[in-house]
Amino acid sequence: MENTEKKRFTGIKITMIVTGAFLLAFLVYYTILSALAPARKLDEIKTRIGLKQTSDTNTDERYYSDSAFISLSKKFSYTLTFKY
Repeated sequence: MENTEKKRFTGIKITMIVTGAFLLAFLVYYTILSALAPARKLDEIKTRIGLKQTSDTNTDERYYSDSAFISLSKKFSYTLTFKY
């Protein structure tokens, strides 16, 4: 005759399954958070440092106070030759 008893989970197996499920949920949660963190940080930096228009004009006034723009404009203005 065959043994028809159902196999039952012992207390240690249930504890291991629940602990494994919590660890898996923890790993998935923090993996998703670490994947989204750079995008959040970039958005924060864009809002803090991004282009801000102080007036209704289309040009950004910070271009005119930028050191690279000033040095290039000075260099360009000295290289121009006027022909009359």
